[in-house]
Amino acid sequence: MARASTSSTTNSIGTPPYIGSSSPIISLEPVFDLKDEAGLKLFKGFAAQLTAKVASGIADGTETGVVKYAFTITEDGKLARCQEDYVDALALLAHLGNVGSVLGEATKAFTIKSLDCHGPKAEIAKLKDALTPMGCVFWETL
Repeated sequence: MARASTSSTTNSIGTPPYIGSSSPIISLEPVFDLKDEAGLKLFKGFAAQLTAKVASGIADGTETGVVKYAFTITEDGKLARCQEDYVDALALLAHLGNVGSVLGEATKAFTIKSLDCHGPKAEIAKLKDALTPMGCVFWETL
């Protein structure tokens, strides 16, 4: 895994920066259509459950490859996005295994408006079987 700088150089949060194609990071960005205020309230409950599952997975060692996991919503509360970054494709697959049951319930309540996966070609290849049936669009790092 090539880094843009030496291992002694870190960014403001203490991690070595990745620049361009040197990044092995896989990002997954699902966008959920919440429709209205009731949907937003319901989604916040699912987001809390999913976040707790990820935190538990980090603590017990089943999700050691999480770099970032956070939910955001639009100002009008009609769309939500999960910002997910993982050290590699295997870490993302471990995450899907951990949150599958909660995610399955969430997708019954909300429409996934879009699902994008960003990362190196070799890592994306490992994810196609799992994510293609969900309508994922794959973006290869340049």
